[in-house]
Parts: sequence; C-alpha cells; structure tokens
Amino acid sequence: MLEWYLLSVVGFAFGFDQHRTVLLANHPYPTLVMTPFLFDTAAWVGGVATLCMLIGGLFFSVWWWPLLAMVFGTGTNYLGRRIMPMEFRWFSSMGGTLVGLAATLILVN
Repeated sequence: MLEWYLLSVVGFAFGFDQHRTVLLANHPYPTLVMTPFLFDTAAWVGGVATLCMLIGGLFFSVWWWPLLAMVFGTGTNYLGRRIMPMEFRWFSSMGGTLVGLAATLILVN
C-alpha cells in the first residue's frame, strides 16, 4: 500500500512541478489541439491532489508516509528539471498526473 501511495504523490507532484517550470521559463505552450487545456488541467489536478494526498496520508496508516512521499516527490521533481527538455515538459506533466491518478485509484480500491 505504501508504494501506491508514494507513486500517487510523486506522480501528482511531478505533473504540477513540470507545469510550474514551463510557466516560470515563459516557454510557449504546445500548439496541438486541446493540449494547452489538458496541460493546465493536469497542473491544477496535480497541485490539488498532491496536497490532498499528503494530508490524507496521515489517515491511511502511519505518520511518516507523507514525509517519505515529500522526500521522493522532491527528488523526482529535481531530477525531472535536470533531465527533461523544456519542449517535452508538457508531456511529462500530463503523464505524471495520469500516473498519480492511476496509483490513487489502485490505492483506494
């Protein structure tokens, strides 16, 4: 259960962070149909879900789950900023949010 919790927090946090770095760099959005909407939606869902999952982690099991999730999420975000080129961060933002959503659904079931 811990691995699904960690994966959901890391996925949501990564999706939000990749969107944030694109906004701070003032990089243009992708021009594919519906991609700007999906990019923004993934960031909003990722940001809110990260906060909800961290707070909810206190009720899932033990108190150190949210701390461990924040450590893994921070590490993933740092590596993502170093590795992912700016042109493809929109894809990793949406992908991270989808991974977080899938892991959350598995965790809840």
